[in-house]
Amino acid sequence: MNDAYINMIIQNVKKLIKEKRLTMGVTNIINIVECPLQSIYYSSIFPHRNKLLQSLAFVVGSISHRAFEIFYDDYERNVNDDIDSVVERLFNKSVIMLNNDKENSSRYNFFVENKSRVKISCFKYIKTFIKWAKFMPMPYKRELLLRKGLVVGVIDRIDVDNNSIIITDYKTADSIPAEEYLLKYKLQIGGYMWLVNKTSLNRFNILVPRIVVFRRNSWKTILIEDWYNYVEDFDFLVKEAAKVLIDLSNNKLPSGDKLRNKCYYCLAKDFCIYNK
Repeated sequence: MNDAYINMIIQNVKKLIKEKRLTMGVTNIINIVECPLQSIYYSSIFPHRNKLLQSLAFVVGSISHRAFEIFYDDYERNVNDDIDSVVERLFNKSVIMLNNDKENSSRYNFFVENKSRVKISCFKYIKTFIKWAKFMPMPYKRELLLRKGLVVGVIDRIDVDNNSIIITDYKTADSIPAEEYLLKYKLQIGGYMWLVNKTSLNRFNILVPRIVVFRRNSWKTILIEDWYNYVEDFDFLVKEAAKVLIDLSNNKLPSGDKLRNKCYYCLAKDFCIYNK
């Protein structure tokens, strides 16, 4: 990455700060744990962010999550209809929604080029979700966007029980996440609960949040009993993210390490100045 490119990133950050349009997602902030620059590369300020979204996992996850959300648009029909018909219907609607999302056109382009692979994976995850959803009530909120300052997060599901709320985060995976990934997921829950504490949702009593991992033939519910610890951890990461952005706004690139043992799964590895 040359100096002109670095300067472009810095100027973009400055512009967004000045216009008060700078936001960082919960998962972007968490990436600071491994590399100060991942939070920048994965955020909306990255000039080539569309390239980062062209992967099977991203596209399958995007389509599947849309299907999980719109399942409740016609709840009674989707619960009672033939499951294969429901899967087909939800998948097709999700693909249409993806095509209409012009800001992330690269995801739809990837789908078109890899339709068969994407469809096979999505069908299995959506079918598993439907089986799980039949045991669940209608959610109080689904796909709820929360924002506090520069931090934004989208909670997949909120249930309410006697003035208490339960936060649920959906994951699609072929297996139960390894400890390293599970820690990230717990921090993500901590980020959502951090946002809950700073919004009107804090009027509710907070019950133990959960992660539901939808696999191709089954699901696994993981309760985050010690979620409050991850709220504290996330609060620290927010401060670290703010420092990174302040450095960039002052024409200073944050320091980074060559974490070659972890870079292999980073979608920004081809652009990163610390991975050369």
